[in-house]
Amino acid sequence: MKIRLVSLLLASVFISACETSNTSDAKLSQTTATVAVDLANAAQQQLTFEEVYTTTVLANEEVRVISRVTSTLLDKHFQAGDVVEQGQLLFSLDPLEFELNLASLQANLVNVSAKYNSALKSLQRAKQLGDAISKQELEDIETKFLVNQASLKAIAKQVDDAELLLSRTEIKATRSGRISQTQFSPGDTVGVGQVLASIVDDSNFKVTVSIDEKTVLKAIQQYRDGSSQFEVLARFLDGSKYPLAGELDFIDNQINPATGALAVGFKFANDDSVFVGQFVEVVLREMKQAIVIPSRALVQTANGPAVYKVSGGKAKLQSVELGFQLGNQTEVLTGLEDGNVVVSRGQQKLSDGSLVRQRG
Repeated sequence: MKIRLVSLLLASVFISACETSNTSDAKLSQTTATVAVDLANAAQQQLTFEEVYTTTVLANEEVRVISRVTSTLLDKHFQAGDVVEQGQLLFSLDPLEFELNLASLQANLVNVSAKYNSALKSLQRAKQLGDAISKQELEDIETKFLVNQASLKAIAKQVDDAELLLSRTEIKATRSGRISQTQFSPGDTVGVGQVLASIVDDSNFKVTVSIDEKTVLKAIQQYRDGSSQFEVLARFLDGSKYPLAGELDFIDNQINPATGALAVGFKFANDDSVFVGQFVEVVLREMKQAIVIPSRALVQTANGPAVYKVSGGKAKLQSVELGFQLGNQTEVLTGLEDGNVVVSRGQQKLSDGSLVRQRG
């Protein structure tokens, strides 16, 4: 009986020891399965993105000053860089040849006018005579009148043309703006169609840049729905910033198939510090609220970029769509929300569904 009791006690002790050992092994296994990693929060921040394009300044409007007659330049009435007004006299050409031609035509006009008036009176008298004059005589008088009438119209047209040519010896500004230098000096002969100078309207200046299709379509959509967050700025090659912001001027109607880019124009008010032809950097700046994570939190999978999103101590692989990268941070367009926790270091030890804890 005593032997049986001792045997039962020994068995009880053995079973108890085994249970204690199994519990300890389970706790050790659980601790070993939890991976120590660094964690970070996906956070919503105000971000500023910039795209920079180098181009040259264009005039808002430009017109060429062209000679419409051939003559000798007598004088110019401006200095290069002057601001001229519409209608202001710019060049004086020698008018003598045109004045003599006009005077001759005007004298001829007087003579033809006298003949026309005489023929008109003859026709009026002939019509008053009625049957006292033959039909043939009346027709001759009418023909003479019509010939003189046509001659008068012809000479009058020649006089008008001569007056126009004479007026063109005074070359005036067709619009207001800043005038360029001229390569002609008094005494030079200028011909029909020769460009003497140019006038630019630099109260505003324009720039044209080529922007990738994706950025353009995004900007267009924001302009349409009134949510545009794009700002157009300019800065010069020495790093100085132009103080006034620009605005959209035009978007071309065709994408360049070789580059996938679209020509886009912007307009700036000119504070008189910018010159046509000057190099300038156009800065397309976008400011927006965005979800960002540390760039090191990203992992690459067969399906594209992803992160390990942590919830309840478990890391689950989450696909994400990425936007811009700023320094050591990356914008996340879809897949995460503000406050989500992601693994930022130690991903190589993980698989989908791994248990994790904060390192340290």
